[in-house]
Amino acid sequence: MKKQRILIISHGHPDISKGGAEIAAFNLFSEYKNRGIDTLFLARSEDPAHGGSIFSSRNAGDQLLFHTAMHDWYNFRCVDARHIAHDFAQLLESYKPTTVHFHHYAHMGLEMVCQVRHSCPDARILLTLHEYMAICMNNGQMVKKGTNKLC
Repeated sequence: MKKQRILIISHGHPDISKGGAEIAAFNLFSEYKNRGIDTLFLARSEDPAHGGSIFSSRNAGDQLLFHTAMHDWYNFRCVDARHIAHDFAQLLESYKPTTVHFHHYAHMGLEMVCQVRHSCPDARILLTLHEYMAICMNNGQMVKKGTNKLC
């Protein structure tokens, strides 16, 4: 049986952005670590990249910040797909996750899901939707603008 390696991907780190999705993703990461499961936490950051790398390390190297953004909110595309096809692909190929759990695609781009399938064809891909941005242009909240009544 193959050793389990889980990559948790969040559109923010709870130390930087205190949203519910960030906290849920980090709590899941922490619980996996507590259970002794090899787990890596990758969180998107608005801060500019430094030192020539699109990634920066936090807390003993099992937490990474991915310095990227989205430029196409209608199609959920990242600002620079080369970072996905090159840097993110290298991370996947070196870490070799058996499971990749996305907690959102906002701020990062849907290209990441395709890259996981390409780089890790046998990995399980999970997606937890914390908002429904693909079907609701009101920040995925499923309420009407102005009134906040349910759609």
